[in-house]
Amino acid sequence: MYYFGQKIIALILVTSGLFMFSSATLAKSVYVGDNLRVGVREAPSSHAAPFNVVLTGMKLKVLEEQPGFLKIETSKGITGWVKDIYITNTPPAMLQLETLKQELQNNRSSMQDLEDTAKVLEMSNRGLLAEIDALKQERTRLQLDKARSDYLLTEDSNSQIWWWLSLGIVLLAAASFSSGMIWYRQQTMKRLGGLRVL
Repeated sequence: MYYFGQKIIALILVTSGLFMFSSATLAKSVYVGDNLRVGVREAPSSHAAPFNVVLTGMKLKVLEEQPGFLKIETSKGITGWVKDIYITNTPPAMLQLETLKQELQNNRSSMQDLEDTAKVLEMSNRGLLAEIDALKQERTRLQLDKARSDYLLTEDSNSQIWWWLSLGIVLLAAASFSSGMIWYRQQTMKRLGGLRVL
């Protein structure tokens, strides 16, 4: 009885493991290997005649697995059995090559767009550099004009100061001379006793 119970438990474990394994493979996608035409059969046996073929690169949906065979479904809805040695989980080299060619073409297109953008930016940069040079020259010219203007204002104010200073000196000399003359006349009148000197 104990031996019989162990067999039942082992059978249950194997059956549940197979069920879990087959349900896990249901979502799996596989591909037909490189340069092949694989016969699709009604039953998982080499003796069953193929009723259809799948070609290299076709994406297949795995429905069930048995030793040496996979039950597959094509994108057109054809269901049957194929030998698992002709099936791979990764896309075949020709599909990978096509994908790489497409990526290369996309990268070349992106690179061309980037080169065109770089040319536009370079031209824009040259224009901006020319504007910067023109603005620097304008700033230098304005600084020179301001320096000249400041110099002329300083020169003008200095000449005005000298003019006013000279006028002040002349007026002071004239006033001093006039004051001296008046003082001399008064002193002479005092000495002469009030007589006027002509």
